[in-house]
Amino acid sequence: MGRGRRIVLVSFALALSATFGATSSEAAEPGSISGRVVHATTELGISNVYVCLDRGFLGPPGGCTFTDGSGDYALVDVEPGNYWVDFRDESAFTNYLDTTYDADPGEEGIQPVVVGAGAALTGIDGEMEIGGQIAGRVTDATTGEGIEGVHVCARPTHEYEE
Repeated sequence: MGRGRRIVLVSFALALSATFGATSSEAAEPGSISGRVVHATTELGISNVYVCLDRGFLGPPGGCTFTDGSGDYALVDVEPGNYWVDFRDESAFTNYLDTTYDADPGEEGIQPVVVGAGAALTGIDGEMEIGGQIAGRVTDATTGEGIEGVHVCARPTHEYEE
């Protein structure tokens, strides 16, 4: 392999390392992220919210956990990097709207949190609101009697009004 080709490969490897983090032999000390998820109106903690660290197209997810009975969560051994912190209602009963933590609400778009080597980020809190609900009754068109056991689904139309 020629000298020019080696320089290009080394430069490429260094660029990848700078973009995606250190190699495993040089891995930085992991950090942690913790916070509390509350109901947006009552400010009471919400249990069993699924909290996930997402890197989008920049790399693998950073881990997930559920909130405890008080709405608190902690993710440990988090690889240093940028993450969106997603709060998702995985319950079939509570109907909270999913949300994402915004590290800098003054900036356009949702800004990720930055986990530095050995950093312990606290106060990465979420507020969730109750979503809308649809209710009704399915009846026989001829008799007007209710029909039992019908499966009803609501799907987005992907047509949004401004």
